[in-house]
Amino acid sequence: MYYPKDFGLMDDFYRNKLKWPVRTDFNDPDYRVVLFEPGENIIVELLTRGDQKDENFRFKASLEVEDVVKLWEEYKELAPVAHKLRDNSWGDRSFSVVDPEGNHLTFFTKF
Repeated sequence: MYYPKDFGLMDDFYRNKLKWPVRTDFNDPDYRVVLFEPGENIIVELLTRGDQKDENFRFKASLEVEDVVKLWEEYKELAPVAHKLRDNSWGDRSFSVVDPEGNHLTFFTKF
């Protein structure tokens, strides 16, 4: 669950730039929720702040994907890169990008 500062900016980034499939899009005058499903068994939920009091709320997410190399080739030009594609000693290959609000998204595939 993620409470972005600028809901429209973040919705556009995930929906239109990264092209994550939308599972649910609920828009009420007092409450907005969009659930993205970027991979099997992965849900990223954007919510309006509602009762969330911490204005500095942020997240980092690690998402296991089927082919991290293919995704790297697609995403490396779409978003700022936190770390380039690399092999990690703990048994996976990964890269990280940064979304418009400074959140890090790490994508990995196990060896």
